[in-house]
Amino acid sequence: YDIAMPQLYVEVFAPIGNGITAKLGHFYTTIGNEVVTSPDNFFYSHAYTMLYAEPFTHTGALFSYDINDNFSVNGGLVSGWDNVGEDATWTFLGGGSWTSDNQASSVTVQLISGEQSDTPTGGSKTTGNTTMYSVVATHDFTDNLHYLIQHDFGTTEIYGSHDRWFGINQYVTYDINDELAIGVRAEWFNDVDSARVTDIMGANYLAASIGVNYSPVSWLKVRPEIRYDWADQDVFN
Repeated sequence: YDIAMPQLYVEVFAPIGNGITAKLGHFYTTIGNEVVTSPDNFFYSHAYTMLYAEPFTHTGALFSYDINDNFSVNGGLVSGWDNVGEDATWTFLGGGSWTSDNQASSVTVQLISGEQSDTPTGGSKTTGNTTMYSVVATHDFTDNLHYLIQHDFGTTEIYGSHDRWFGINQYVTYDINDELAIGVRAEWFNDVDSARVTDIMGANYLAASIGVNYSPVSWLKVRPEIRYDWADQDVFN
């Protein structure tokens, strides 16, 4: 038994240039598209990349700076992946983002790199560097039609060998009206080195979802979803 605090941090703003924001404490990751807080995701289920390829939280300090209306950067030091204090080693977390003038397109790149005490899957102990990055690009074709593509890649040193994983996710959502939206998600997650999902067998995982968001009032959202998963190895029961 131990303390599990989702977030506990402070933010400090320094009026230097366009302003530097410092986030200090324990906070959700900046990596990837899907997030821990359930109402902020379109689909009820999560992608493989969110569950297996990325950290959920960090403990440390992260600084962000808006260069102008289009570009922003961030960077800092954290104690690895999902780690509040045990076997803490300083890890770099940072990246940047670009947004178009009309706010219709954006690209965000985030990277984490450093020594890890163990893998978040609870499997093999690592003896070297773990590095992964995530690229998320979005585009609004119209005010109602939205597209997002995400690419993750990671590598970790486990007992001297370098195991890799990567994923590609695509999302298309359409706002029928202010209360109703429909969306599809398609994903390919490569874990043939058995670095993330299981220590027993590596595989390519593929998943497809179609879902609806219905929000008749601001405090209620209903999210029915149909999902199909398959893999090129016999990894499912």
